[in-house]
Amino acid sequence: MAMGDDKSFDDEESVDGNRPSSAASAFKVPAPKTSGNPANSARKPGSAGGPKVGAGASKEGGAGAVDEDDFIKAFTDVPSIQIYSSRELEETLNKIREILSDDKHDWDQRANALKKIRSLLVAGAAQYDCFFQHLRLLDGALKLSAKDLRSQVVREACITVAHLSTVLGNKFDHGAEA
Repeated sequence: MAMGDDKSFDDEESVDGNRPSSAASAFKVPAPKTSGNPANSARKPGSAGGPKVGAGASKEGGAGAVDEDDFIKAFTDVPSIQIYSSRELEETLNKIREILSDDKHDWDQRANALKKIRSLLVAGAAQYDCFFQHLRLLDGALKLSAKDLRSQVVREACITVAHLSTVLGNKFDHGAEA
């Protein structure tokens, strides 16, 4: 094909007898409009063109957004729970694992299960030997929750993993790394 030919690739390959494709000739991408200030012409991802927020932390954000203070408050802002025996703790952690391991469960149940992990931790679950064994079994379920499509579940998973990391330190390295 010579440089002087006016036909485009679409013209030669059209399915309706070598006539130009109506979609190819009718659709043109408009050139971006630029304002008087060239610095404002490039939009940053996620910017909505709304009011600008200063350098300080903002309470506004996307779905599931939380600032650092609220994040830390959420560690212990959970329903209180009592642990009466090691067996009861094991049964509770097994139920939590069952709910979190199945992404078909209702998102609200999964979010509440993550809060229940924090409740158990606040109630002193780390003092029981069986807790760390069951916590290791929860690694996959926590990872699944962190990758969930529902922002509330992801938010609770992140808060739970952060709380576990804060309270347990090196004893939760395996879960935090996963």
